[in-house]
Amino acid sequence: GAYQVAVSLQFLKDQAVVTSVRHDGRVPASSLAPGDVLTHLAGQAVADLVQQRLPETSGSNRAAQLNTIALNLTYCATPQVDVQVLRAGRPLRLVVPAVADSLYRFLTPEVGYIDMARITRAKLPAIMRAFAHTKGIVVDQRNYPGEFVATQLPAYMLAQPVAFARSTRYDLTYPGRFLSQQPDTLRPAGVPPYQGRVIVLVNEVSRSQAEYTAMALRATPHGLLLGSQTAGADGNSAPITLPGGLKTLMTGIGIYYPDGRETQQVGLVPDVVLRPTIAAYVSCPGKVACGAGVGKLSQKTLAAGSGQAIAAKGGSARNQLPHTCKTNA
Repeated sequence: GAYQVAVSLQFLKDQAVVTSVRHDGRVPASSLAPGDVLTHLAGQAVADLVQQRLPETSGSNRAAQLNTIALNLTYCATPQVDVQVLRAGRPLRLVVPAVADSLYRFLTPEVGYIDMARITRAKLPAIMRAFAHTKGIVVDQRNYPGEFVATQLPAYMLAQPVAFARSTRYDLTYPGRFLSQQPDTLRPAGVPPYQGRVIVLVNEVSRSQAEYTAMALRATPHGLLLGSQTAGADGNSAPITLPGGLKTLMTGIGIYYPDGRETQQVGLVPDVVLRPTIAAYVSCPGKVACGAGVGKLSQKTLAAGSGQAIAAKGGSARNQLPHTCKTNA
């Protein structure tokens, strides 16, 4: 559907748990709350929906499949939808709003937010003009990018070219041999570069093009990865049709950091490791998890300056932020 309930979900012990509820003034107020367990959506049991979608949902394992299902579960065809939840073990029936979400917004007057699931190249100039004088931008890459902007978005943050990835490709003249290619290089957009911190949120949902984009943003002078290990599934995709009409995909290239470190299977390891807990979802108000929580977390990271944060980026340190609300937006 064209609408989506303005919440984030995560499957915990096979239950669809509301981890954050968007409250930023741009969407109608919702009666859902972090910690709610979604049991029914539009009259259908979530367990039934999951069983229907699992066979057609790609993923290396069940956890990866559930992540994909969670991302799309709350789409619907109408601006309101009936849901049933368990709240503190008690069943509730609610009617909640669903919205056509916005692409970018201010979390605080000094911190911008970009939802990469809805990113378009056409919007980049307007986004960067809006955030030109902020202290930081939170780039939410816990999703698959709406369009390819891996080289275009970081270009606004550069004064000079920088290499961010290296690939290996098969040699058609010698089966089994792969040849190293020239580094993938970012080039400036030709405008004054953005000077604020760029915080890229990643987790196991970040895969393929999302990982490539995160690598590019991290290579900018003030880029930092925050979250948990990514899927490790970067690379192109080559479609394969199997007997019976079944279709699958594989990659035919290797993706590495410029220094030769692997990314496939390994995934991207964040500079600042931050993992969610059920307790954090339940204890933090929805408006904090959606807006102010990311803003507060961003300000902590911004305040780290070039010392602690850049040390982590260089690999000489790893930071564990103090307990804070989940940063889903």
